[in-house]
Amino acid sequence: MTKDTLVSIQDLSVAFTQGGRETLAVDRISFDINKGETDALVGESGSGKSVSA
Repeated sequence: MTKDTLVSIQDLSVAFTQGGRETLAVDRISFDINKGETDALVGESGSGKSVSA
């Protein structure tokens, strides 16, 4: 992490449980967003970019 790091995410995992079954959606992802960078999440319609519980 540097002085230009605005956001630092380390080892993030996300799982959802439905009907007694767990689905791992994100498995230990790490990333930094630095000053001046633009990041985006890209995917097809219906591919799960947004999730509500």
